[in-house]
Amino acid sequence: MKTKRKLVERLVQANAPDFMVSNAERGYYDDYESDIAFPITRLVADCIEYDLNDIAEEAKSGEFDASPEECEAWVKRNMDSIRLLLQEIDNE
Repeated sequence: MKTKRKLVERLVQANAPDFMVSNAERGYYDDYESDIAFPITRLVADCIEYDLNDIAEEAKSGEFDASPEECEAWVKRNMDSIRLLLQEIDNE
C-alpha cells in the first residue's frame, strides 16, 4: 500500500478534519509528491493543532515516510532532471 493511502486511511479512522484528508489524498504530506519542503513536519503540526497526537507521534517515528519503492519510482520519474543537475555540478 502506498504511504499516501495509508495516511489517508489513518486520518479517516481518526476523524481528522476534511482538509487534512484532502491534503493527504493529493500528496501534500508525501515526501515525494508534496510541493512543500518538509511535508511530514507540516503533518505533525496539523495533527497537533487538531489533537491528533497519536498520528503526530506515528509521523515522527517514520510511519508515513516514503518507502524505498516510492523513492525508486521518484528517481525513475525524475531521471532527466537528475542527469541535468549532475552535469551542472560537473561543469562547476
